[in-house]
Amino acid sequence: MSIRILGGKFKGRSLEVPSEGTRPTSVMLRRRLFDTLLSLEGYHFIDLCAGSGSVGLEALSRRASRVTFIDKGKRQISQLKKNIDKIIRNDQNINIFQCSATSWLKKNSSLLDGKSILFFDPPYEDEKLYFSFLELINDVNEEVLFLVEASNKTSFYKKVADHINKFEPKIIRQGDKEIFWF
Repeated sequence: MSIRILGGKFKGRSLEVPSEGTRPTSVMLRRRLFDTLLSLEGYHFIDLCAGSGSVGLEALSRRASRVTFIDKGKRQISQLKKNIDKIIRNDQNINIFQCSATSWLKKNSSLLDGKSILFFDPPYEDEKLYFSFLELINDVNEEVLFLVEASNKTSFYKKVADHINKFEPKIIRQGDKEIFWF
């Protein structure tokens, strides 16, 4: 399966998505997110649970000054690197880490500031990962912009939403998918 970058300097370029182990953010939800974010110039965009890298590459296309991709899957990292090589050659503003989102965040949270955007899009059914992440963000600089994608069809969605609602988020909805923005 392939998807396209929606806007910016790489608009229309095709990205390959592994047939197993990833679920890319839908086109409509990505469009709504980036139409809401507008300018990313000067921002460090961190794509946690990056999969094929579609969201992080969209951010780079829309002028994020730096993008960090994190995914623990070997197959996902391999496809991500292929997508990056296909679109951008030798960009020093990209970092890739093969590790869990929570271990990366534990090691790097002190480096994040008001010019950081954390996009967290784990497998929807991984309840433990959602709550591990939500616990960790309590210790991250409050100026960081957090974006958390979830599906309201999961059995634990209400617990996630109740926890996030404490931060008074904006919510971007598309069908049964939501991005909490706080």
